[in-house]
Amino acid sequence: MAIIGKNSAHWILADLAILMAGHVSVPRYPTFNGEALAYILKHSEARACFIGKMDDISNLQTGVAPGLPLIALPLAPTAIKATLWNDLIAQTPPLQGSPSPDGESICTIIYTSGTTAKPKGVVHTGNAMAWGIAGYPRQNSRGKTQEIAGSARHRLAGATKNPQGPGAGSMPHCRGRRGAHADRWLAAHR
Repeated sequence: MAIIGKNSAHWILADLAILMAGHVSVPRYPTFNGEALAYILKHSEARACFIGKMDDISNLQTGVAPGLPLIALPLAPTAIKATLWNDLIAQTPPLQGSPSPDGESICTIIYTSGTTAKPKGVVHTGNAMAWGIAGYPRQNSRGKTQEIAGSARHRLAGATKNPQGPGAGSMPHCRGRRGAHADRWLAAHR
């Protein structure tokens, strides 16, 4: 499921809805050229595309294949013929239960710009995303560093097959010296 547009609250909601429904998001920024957009939508096998706020829709007109379902987020250009987000929400019953995606499943594919060749899709699993945010520090009101996603990390750890939590041995591409460094960093910031 592709998402194209400027950052907005509805962009985040669409991305989370895609994840909760068990699909894979393919985000694109709105200034991507039509030829590369067409390639990415075809290569990723996108089945629908969320359209958000953007200044110019010419790349959509040349890059989106006829027949691909479009969902217009609030603030999307009105010239786009698409199902409106609010109409889709009104027609669809709420998701039941609390979906807990498998951490080893693909959650997003982020494509390179394609400046030197065709864009390449970089695949990210739920564990990889959780590892990226698990120890992200922030300053609290007293100036002390604390974790943003501490409780979220523990919930995600329960959803993964690794009892030590996301990132602790769950990222096979981070093995070796760099993997050991990442594991030490995570251990120090838990």
